[in-house]
Amino acid sequence: MHQLTAYCNGKIFTGTTILYQKVILVCNGIINGIIGENEILTNAEIIDLKHQLIAPAFIDLQINGGNHKLFSAELSTEALQATKEYSNKGGVDHFLITLFSNSTEVFIVC
Repeated sequence: MHQLTAYCNGKIFTGTTILYQKVILVCNGIINGIIGENEILTNAEIIDLKHQLIAPAFIDLQINGGNHKLFSAELSTEALQATKEYSNKGGVDHFLITLFSNSTEVFIVC
């Protein structure tokens, strides 16, 4: 079954401009399009953004860690989880963990 969600009443940043009185349509977690407010389908779940700004997430291509956990110092899933939580707070949805100056043994383990 298709889960259709309409995010409305927000300011949509496209990367170059801000759209007003538009709706983001999402089906099963994938953005299907942006439509006018008067085009919302009756079977869609409506999410009111309450005039908040919605924008694409960031991708961080070089991060050493987060929340007081450095991945190079602690090669663990806990360090990765701490980095994920830290990144998400700043608008980062995806990241590439990096190893900074370390021993050869640490680089080989990874």
